[in-house]
Amino acid sequence: MKDNIFSIIMASALSGAALLAAQTAWAADGEFSLSTEFDHSSTGNFGTVSTTDTLSAIPVTGKLETGHWVFKLSAPYARIPGSGIATPVTNATQSGLVDPVAAATYNIYANTASNLGVDLTGKVKLNLADKSFGLGSGQNDYAAQADAYQKFDKFKALGSLGYQVQSNPAGINMNRVLYGSIGGAYQLNDQISGGVDFSLSQSPTTDAQGQRHLSAYVSHIISNSLKARGYVLKGLSDNSADRSVGAAVSYGF
Repeated sequence: MKDNIFSIIMASALSGAALLAAQTAWAADGEFSLSTEFDHSSTGNFGTVSTTDTLSAIPVTGKLETGHWVFKLSAPYARIPGSGIATPVTNATQSGLVDPVAAATYNIYANTASNLGVDLTGKVKLNLADKSFGLGSGQNDYAAQADAYQKFDKFKALGSLGYQVQSNPAGINMNRVLYGSIGGAYQLNDQISGGVDFSLSQSPTTDAQGQRHLSAYVSHIISNSLKARGYVLKGLSDNSADRSVGAAVSYGF
């Protein structure tokens, strides 16, 4: 079902796994950055009877870091082949901008002596996409998330826990969802770091499994202004993509 896959995609966008969120800051204090991201998720059935390749990207993400605050606004794009979202007699591919996601993060604790930190994040999926094309839910979704990190020399342990309240697309009763992740990152040198992350969440619907996936990434500081990141992901449940690959670049002003 198209609405089922759409809801799962938006659940992933709101969850914000440590792979994407709990890295070294991409922008200096008081600096604004823009990034673009490409993601391709392949051969997942996403809780349906058919499989689909889902190509999605975030064409523009703006981020501002100031003091203890980080503000972010992402405008996601999704392209879903019709064989995975439509009825057996309809094969039209759906693509376009979906509802954007706004987030505000506050660093509530940072101990330089113990290298321990805790962040709190609030997120909202804004009802701005065109619902007639099946890419907008018609309602806002909300999430609250806590991230903790502990640094040991060049290694950083990462963990997150969140709670998500989702809207109900037509014909689907969406559950409120607990989600979380655990992982670690290692600083190879001043320019390159890498890490792994295991994420899981409760199912947003009563007739599907929760999401579970394992991911790995590498980040590279190309210059003071330009950064790049690549990642791979392996799904561990029927409600996750079997595998995904992605890349992102960010430029600070």
